[in-house]
Formats: sequence, C-alpha cells, structure tokens
Amino acid sequence: MPYTPLQLANAFLQTGELDDALDALNQHLAASPDDAEALRLRAQIKGRHDMESRRAALADLERLPDLSVEDVFLRLAILTSLDETEAAQATILEALAQFPQDERLAERGVDFLREIGKLTEARALVAQQPPSWRWHQWAGMLAAEDGDFAAAVEAYSGAIAELEHRYRFDLSAPARILDTGSDAAALTVVAAYGSLRLARGHALLRLNRLGEAEADYAAAAAILPNDETIRFYQGIIAALQGNLDEAERFCRVTLQGVNEALCAVLRDELSEASEREPALKALLQRLF
Repeated sequence: MPYTPLQLANAFLQTGELDDALDALNQHLAASPDDAEALRLRAQIKGRHDMESRRAALADLERLPDLSVEDVFLRLAILTSLDETEAAQATILEALAQFPQDERLAERGVDFLREIGKLTEARALVAQQPPSWRWHQWAGMLAAEDGDFAAAVEAYSGAIAELEHRYRFDLSAPARILDTGSDAAALTVVAAYGSLRLARGHALLRLNRLGEAEADYAAAAAILPNDETIRFYQGIIAALQGNLDEAERFCRVTLQGVNEALCAVLRDELSEASEREPALKALLQRLF
C-alpha cells in the first residue's frame, strides 16, 4: 500500500529531510487545505528558513482554528525573529488570557516582556502567579533590574525560605546531593539555592546592608566554589568596611582566575559603584 503524502512528510521529518517533507506537505495540503496537523508541520519547517518562509509559516498558523500553546511558542519565535515586537507582544498577551494556568507560557511571557524592556508589565505578570520559589526568584531578578533592591531582597528571601523549608543545606560544603529522588534535581536545587543567596547578596550590597550581604556571599561561596566572581564582591564589602588591603587580596584572586571579558565586566561594575561609593575609588585605582 503506498504511503500518503502526510505519512511521507512525517517519515522525511524523522530522517531530517526537510525539503522532501515540505514537498509532501504541499501535496497533502493542496488536496486537504484545512488539515490542522499538516499546517502545523509545514509552519514548523518554514519557520526555520528565510524571512519569506517564516512569513509563510505565520500564514499557516493563522489558518488554524485554534492555537495550542506550542503553536504560540512557534508564532512568538517567528515574530521575534522578524523584529515584529508589537505583534509578538499581542500574541503572548492573548495566549496568557487563553491559557492562564500554563506556567511555561507565563514564564515565556515574563521573559519576553523583560527582553523588550517592559519590566513593569513583567513584574505585574509575575505577581499574578501562584507563590513558588521559582516565581519569587523571577520577582527578585526583575525588581533588581528595575532598581527596586528592597523588593528584590524581599522576593529572594521568600525563595530562599521556601527552599530551606523543603530541603536541608550544609553551608559548610560545596553543592551536594540531596535526597529528592533525583540526583539531577537535587543538584539543580542546591545550585539554585546558592544562586539565590548570591543574588540576594548583590541586592543587599546595593542597599548598603553589608553584614547581611557578607553572610549571603559566604554561603554562596561555600555552595558555588567555582564561581570566582563571589570573591570580588566580598572584596567590595571589605573595601566599604575600610579593609582596603583585604579587599585588594579578594579582588585580585578573582581577576587572576577569570577571562578578559569577565574582567572587563567586573572593572566596569566597580567603576560604576565607585561613583556611588567614594570608598571604592581607592580599590579601583589599586586594581586597574
């Protein structure tokens, strides 16, 4: 029995023969123009090609009676690649109204709004989500990027408290396996906890709450010993506390262990901070 064009298209897709799959889909859709499965498949293929093909993919998606969440992700990716920001924003907002319980979609929406600089809208969307350490983490990151460091500390603290309630952390040792039923999940949790302590430390530093920031950096350094940048921020705290020699030692350890690009980033951060905190100017001069 000969294969149908749709069966051939699926077979070609499995072997990576996209042009042949597209030809088979075109044949199938010529005979069955409203076949939603075929339209989706053709949109997925055309969405990977040049601008004209991507616009054709959008046209295929428009012909679908209903968009699934996966269709939304594809449409958003194509619109973003075409720099059609307003249409992309409308797509994500309409989808969020249609699928209010889909956490992946909500997270993509937050990330998209952040990418286009709409932090207020992104923070509002996060505030609508059910409480969890992941959404607290998002809230903290967005608040910090928005310059609202007090709100960032509060959000990060919520995430940290939830993880501490659910798991036991040994802050005297590097990241270790927790009894979660999955080694990979356990390592992810430990790394996330260390990253949260580091992020809260940054926000506390901006609020000049040096003792609290120092404690967070120490905890992060124990869990994430391969993150060379933590010592640099510990050096900044030492400088703000008047220990310039200790500050220089901390920072030089970092600068000797990172690549040139990251070194430039840290230098720029210190230069910017020295405009707010004159005590850091002497450290900047010693290091660079």
